Formats: sequence, C-alpha cells, structure tokens
Amino acid sequence: MTKEVKIYIGILILVVAGIIFSNTNTKSKVNWFESYVKDHKIPYGTYILYNELSNLFPESKIQTVNISPYDFLEEKFPKKNNLYILINKRIDIGNEEFEKMKEFVKEGNDILISSHSFLLDSFGFKTKYFTFPNFNDSISFNLSNSIFKDKKYYFDRDFTPDVFEKIDTPHTTVAGIFSYENKEGEVIKTGINFVKYDFGEGSIYLHTMPEVFTNYNLIHSPNENYTSGLLSYFGKPTMIFWDSYYKNGRSKIQSPLHYIFNNQSLKWAYYFLLISILVFIIFEGKRKQKPIPVIYPEKSRTLEFTRTIANMYYEKSNHKKIALMKINYFFDYIRTHFLLETNNINEDFLKKLSSKSAIRHQKIEKLFVFIDNLKKKPVVTKEELTDLEKLINEIKL
Repeated sequence: MTKEVKIYIGILILVVAGIIFSNTNTKSKVNWFESYVKDHKIPYGTYILYNELSNLFPESKIQTVNISPYDFLEEKFPKKNNLYILINKRIDIGNEEFEKMKEFVKEGNDILISSHSFLLDSFGFKTKYFTFPNFNDSISFNLSNSIFKDKKYYFDRDFTPDVFEKIDTPHTTVAGIFSYENKEGEVIKTGINFVKYDFGEGSIYLHTMPEVFTNYNLIHSPNENYTSGLLSYFGKPTMIFWDSYYKNGRSKIQSPLHYIFNNQSLKWAYYFLLISILVFIIFEGKRKQKPIPVIYPEKSRTLEFTRTIANMYYEKSNHKKIALMKINYFFDYIRTHFLLETNNINEDFLKKLSSKSAIRHQKIEKLFVFIDNLKKKPVVTKEELTDLEKLINEIKL
C-alpha cells in the first residue's frame, strides 16, 4: 500500500467519523414556515386537513387545483353545489379573477377564503388588527352557530388576529368571532373574524385566521372541533376544489438536490461523495499518459471564396453575377443565423424572418421583391447592385 493510498484512506475515515458525530449531536429543528401546502407535514402545512376531507365529506369528490381560479373556472364541471377552498397567509385576487369567482358563486356554489389578506373592496368590507392591551391575557375564537356558540378555542402560538371593521350588512351574516379575555376568563372585547356573504344562489365565506386549518392546530385537541364545525357550514357539496395555486410553499419537490438537502442522511452522503471525489482528484488525478494532441477541424473557406469570386466579377463589371453571388451569400446567412430554409420564399417565410430578425415585415418584403426582380433581369446596373447591397446590410445589421 503506497503512502498516497494511506493518506486517502485516512482522510475518508476522518470524514466518515465527522459525519457520524455530526448526525448524533445535531437536533432536528422544527420548520415553522407557513406553507399551507397539502403535502407538507410541518406545523403550518395542511396535510391533516386535506387527507381528512374525504372523511368529513364522504359523498364529495375532491380535486386539487394547481392553476389560478380565473383559469380553472373556465373549465367544465357540475355547475351547482360545489365548494372552492382557498387557504393561505396572503391571497391577492385580481378584479377579473374576482368576477369569475362571483359568477361561480352566483350559479349556486360556495367559496371559502381563509387568509390574513385578501381582496375586500369588492365585498364592501374592511379589516383591522384586533388590538388588546395586555399580552398576558388571551384571545379565544368560536363559531356563531347555536350548536358551537358556547365552545371556545385557543391557539397557543403567535398569530395576527385580524377582524372585520366594516361589513356589507344587508348581504352578510356573522359566522365567527374573536374574544379578548382577561385572566379571570371575562370577555372584554369581541371582533368578527368569519363572515358569510350571500351572492346569487351561493355564498362566499371570508375567514381571517388560516392557522386553524394547519397541522399544528388540528393536533391540539379540542381545536379540531372548531375546524370541522366550520366546514360543517357547507353541507354536502358535489365537488370540493382545493386550491394549490395561492400557496406560500411549493407542493412538490422541484429537483433531486432539493430532496437530498431536505433529508439529513442523504445530505451528508452527498457531501461525503463530493469530498471523496475531491480527494481522489488530488491524489489520483495526475496524468499517467502523454497528452493527446488536439486536432482542430479545417476552417471553412466558403465565405472567403465567395468574396474572392464576387470581387473578380466586380472588376469585370459583371453586375448580374455579382448580384447573384451576393443573393446566395445572403441566403446562406439566413440559413445559418436564423435557421430558416430558403428554398421556398413565401409569406410564411417572410413572417418568420421578420420575427427572428426583429426587422419590420414591410422592409423584408421590399428586399425580397427587389431580389426577385433582379433575378429576372438579364442585366443589372451598378446602381441596382448598390441598392441590393444597402438593403441586405439593413437586414444583417
């Protein structure tokens, strides 16, 4: 065993020992990112809720929507008695998209939007932060339905308690509230955090606390009862459309490296492989044979030859042949630079050349009409040859 091999093995042993030591002494950190993604099992993912929908709505068909509501609502599906669920920290809905959603609701469907921020002007609503003087006191939340009215729920992590400051009273029903309580459990202040807005044959439900749909909330009993109670407002929808478009996080891993770096063991194995390759290159990467000479291909002399012949014709004042040479040279330029065949010069060809060269269609059409006329003429004058050169250069520049 050579000295280099011993060093190589020693370095690998140290690397392996370092990886083992690091893995045994590293505590996994909790990922508190607010993703609201159905595939995420982190605290602020919605894995539990999404997988429980089939139990909460056994007669409903559940469909994941990966495109915007504007695009999705163009598709065909049963027109009535459907539920569209959108949950995220922030949902920015444009005016055109909102009009599509109103048409969907007007036909007899429901939409649930739970977010700290969404389009409110079109509803005639305003929200504000639910202020309370003493942070040692608590905020409870409950539903207004008589069945759930006396049941209070608490969320033990920081969140933004947004409430509706102004609502469109004639068309709106209060469906849930926040309550500010002192240490003795007395309610000091309340605010609306869940409303039902009737529109046509359906309703839009606006909810300002998306945290209640997360894995973290659902595993802290009895909070799951609040979420299931809220969803009971929607009866038995034919289809449930689950939004995966408006999400902070990605629903799927986008690359192999992303998967590797999210797995502790695979991450260290990847580092070990890189270090092993680096060590191998250092000790075994020396050249063990004579360098192989690089043989470069012969340089094309076609363009030089064309220029030489053209100059020869120019000296003899054979302008027609010079013009044909320049045209052929220009066609070769089109084939190599724009990857367009020049066998068939038609309207489609002119449009493609205009698009790829960023030259106006009229200018290109003028050049090819000029070229066609020159080809038909038995004699080409010096002035016509000069005009041809000028028009070609305008395209090439």
